[in-house]
Amino acid sequence: MIAAGLYAQLTFFLLIAAPFALSRRASLFHPLSFYLLFHFIVFVLRPFMVHYLEFDGRWRYMGYFPSDAEFVHTLLVSSVALSIFALCCWYFGRTNVPPMLAYARFPEFGRRERKAFFWTLVLLGPVALYSLLFAAQDVGVHDVGDIQMTQDLATGITIYVNTTGYVVDAQTMFGTLAVLTMWRFRFAAWTWLPVIFFVLYRGFLGGGRWPMITIMLTILLIYLYRNRQRWFRWRYLAVFLPLFVFFQNIGWDRNYFRDMIEGGQRIVHQVDDERTWLQKQDNPDFANFEFLAFILNVVPERSGTYTYFTQYLQIFTEPIPRILWSEKPVGPPVQLVNLNSYGNFVGLTNSLAGDGWLSFGWSGVVVTMGLVGMVLGWLHRRFWANLSNPSVVVTYCTFVPLTILWFRDGGIMIVKTALFALLPIFVWRGIIRLSTRSGPVHGTQIYSRR
Repeated sequence: MIAAGLYAQLTFFLLIAAPFALSRRASLFHPLSFYLLFHFIVFVLRPFMVHYLEFDGRWRYMGYFPSDAEFVHTLLVSSVALSIFALCCWYFGRTNVPPMLAYARFPEFGRRERKAFFWTLVLLGPVALYSLLFAAQDVGVHDVGDIQMTQDLATGITIYVNTTGYVVDAQTMFGTLAVLTMWRFRFAAWTWLPVIFFVLYRGFLGGGRWPMITIMLTILLIYLYRNRQRWFRWRYLAVFLPLFVFFQNIGWDRNYFRDMIEGGQRIVHQVDDERTWLQKQDNPDFANFEFLAFILNVVPERSGTYTYFTQYLQIFTEPIPRILWSEKPVGPPVQLVNLNSYGNFVGLTNSLAGDGWLSFGWSGVVVTMGLVGMVLGWLHRRFWANLSNPSVVVTYCTFVPLTILWFRDGGIMIVKTALFALLPIFVWRGIIRLSTRSGPVHGTQIYSRR
C-alpha cells in the first residue's frame, strides 16, 4: 500500500513539474520552481527514504508511528497542496508573453541609486555590525551565557530573557547589504568578500543556518538575471555543493565551525561518529513529511478542533518586544491546538500544507495554498513587468528564496524572516524616492551585454 502511494506521489509530481519545466514561461525566477524543489525534497524523496531506508528518528522523537493508511493519507494531502499551489501560482503569475531576458534592458545603479546606497550603509551598516558582534556571544538557557534564553514548557518555544530578537537578528541585514554591494560595484571580485564573511559568520553562530542558503540563492537569481539566463547551470554546483556540505555539518553539530575557530572540544555523541552519511539524513532538516503526518493524526480527531487561522493573530503581538511586555503570549495569543499536548513537537515545523490543515482541514489547505500561490504569482508577474527597475529586481530576488522557509515553517515566519532581509532594500528605495522628489530626475544607467 505504501509503495503504491509513493510511486503515485512521484508520478503526480512529474505530471506537474514536467509541463512547467518545458513551458516557455517557466524559469527559476518563478515561485513555483522553489515550491517544486521544496515539495520534491520533503514530500517525494523524503517519504521514499523514510519507507525504504527505515528512517524512524522523527517518529521516535514525536512518539508517534503512523499506520500504512496514515502514511498514504499524508502523501495525498501533500499532493493536493501541491496541485492547489501550482494552479494558483501559475494562473496569477502568468505573463502576457514568455519571459524575454535576452531582449531586456538591464539597469546598473545611476547617480541616485549610488547616493541612496551610500546613505543606506551609513544608516544601517553600524546597526548590522553591532548585531554581528552581539549575536556572536555565547547563548545559554536559564541564566547561562551572555545571551540568555528560556523555554516555555507549554509550547516548547524558546524566548529571550535579557535581550530582544530585534538586536540579535538585525545582523541579517549584513547579508542584504552585501548583495547590494555586489550589484553596486558590478560583481567585482572583491565584492564576494562580504558575502563569504557573512556565510562563515552564520556558520560560526550555528543556529539559523538558512540565511547561508537564501543569500546564495539571491545572488544566483541576480546573476542569472544579469546574464540573461532563465535556468540553473550545472557548473554552479561547484559553489552550492560545498555550501550544502557545510550546512549539513553544522546541522549535525551546531558548534562544528565555532569549535574550528575557537579550538573548543565540546562533547559529541558517539553515535554521530559511527553513523554513515546516509544514516545522518534521518534528521529534522527536511522531515516535513513526518511532521505533517503527526499533524494529520492529531487534528481534528484527537484535538477536537481546528485553529481556524487564529495562529495568524500572532502577527499583531509578535512585533512588541518582550522586554517591554513581560506578559506577552508565547506564540499565538489564541492557541486552540497545542501539538505538544499529543506528543513531542518541540523545535519542529508545520509546513505551509500542515498549517493549512491545522487551520481548517481540507478547506484550510485549499485556502492557505491558494492564497499563497496567488500572492507569489502576482509578485512574479510584477517582476517581469519591471525588469529595468533595479530596486524591484533586487527586492524580488531577495524575497523569493525566503519562500522556502515559508513553505517549510508555515505561519507568520515569513514576516519575521523577511523583516531584516528586506529592510535595507526598503530603506534604499525610500531614500531614492525622497531624492527624486527633491531634485531633478537622473535616469538609471542601462547597459547592454549583447
